[in-house]
Amino acid sequence: MLKNFLETESGKKIIIGLGLLVVVIAGLVGYSLINTQSSTKEATDTSAAVQETRDSRDRFNATIYSGTWYTNLPDDTEIELATDGTYKVSSDWFESGIYYLNTRGEVVLESDNNRTKEFALQTRMGNTILHRKEDGEDLYLYPTEEVKAQLEAEMSEQIEAAQRAVSQMWLDILMQGTWENTNNSRSFTLEFTEDTFTQKKVEEGRADEEATFKYRIMSFDTDHEGANFVVMRTDSRDTQKTITFRITEEANQYRLMGNEGSFQWIAHFEKPYETVQMTQDGTSRSDTSRTQETTDEDGNTVIITERDVN
Repeated sequence: MLKNFLETESGKKIIIGLGLLVVVIAGLVGYSLINTQSSTKEATDTSAAVQETRDSRDRFNATIYSGTWYTNLPDDTEIELATDGTYKVSSDWFESGIYYLNTRGEVVLESDNNRTKEFALQTRMGNTILHRKEDGEDLYLYPTEEVKAQLEAEMSEQIEAAQRAVSQMWLDILMQGTWENTNNSRSFTLEFTEDTFTQKKVEEGRADEEATFKYRIMSFDTDHEGANFVVMRTDSRDTQKTITFRITEEANQYRLMGNEGSFQWIAHFEKPYETVQMTQDGTSRSDTSRTQETTDEDGNTVIITERDVN
């Protein structure tokens, strides 16, 4: 019966109508898919463009610093900054990649796997160098081997000068003024010169006692809180003994604490800050004057006294 109906004129019209409807629906679906893909692509392209714009805005050309840079790493690693904005490293300290300036004015090395190392620009003795902290240590990049040798020699001298100043400070604290320890009925003093130290004991109702030793500093080391001394002392019978003691700064005074047996009678002493006048080379301010005798144009004797101003 259905077959007979489809063979009629009305059935044929219905079949043609259904076919046209399927074609229209298929066209609409295809058009919708095309528009969706196009919109997704445009959104992706827009996002990439925004990111690229942001990256370029935060990065600036740094090829003015192109050339070979010499590090102070133990293996003398060299870094080649090329004029095309890429760099190469002569060791496995860091991977190769690109370099640029960031918004803080730092030279950035960005490796191929997106790791970065930032270097601050510094000027030393008229030369531009790069610096960063690497595992708590100072890492420098020098523009030439000559500049590297010159600046490292200067820094070494500065470190040695600073160490000498610190050592002299603790020697001043040791030798200037009198170390004391006083209780209700007894007082003890300890005084150092360059090669001797003298202890005194004063006790009510008893005769004063005194002991003098020669000494030689075997070694001493310093830290953030004080200094440790190792001393060879020699008594009046030429008997030698190695003693150790530590000096610290605490509560507006200096403290000297010796191991048991280091000193006579007692091993802990104190002295106030004001008894010590710091120097740089072992010469006190009152001694920092120089007298020179000369003559003027008329042959008269002239004495010139120079004093350092502190």
